[in-house]
Amino acid sequence: MAITIDEPTLFDNILYYALFVGAIFQICCICAVIFIPQSENEEETVDEPIQDAKAQNTSFQQSSLKKGKREKKKHR
Repeated sequence: MAITIDEPTLFDNILYYALFVGAIFQICCICAVIFIPQSENEEETVDEPIQDAKAQNTSFQQSSLKKGKREKKKHR
């Protein structure tokens, strides 16, 4: 009993080479993250949104706590 292997179809060939292209692209992206240094201008812009997000997060938590207290009073 012999196993026969069909010839690859057009879809199989496209999928085969597209996977290689995707893998090469991922390797290039990983190498860029590792080897390209971050410039000084980018470091300053990265810190500012983090501080703004923290300020917004604390104000949101305070307002949600007040809202929860109000809802508890309404139920009584």
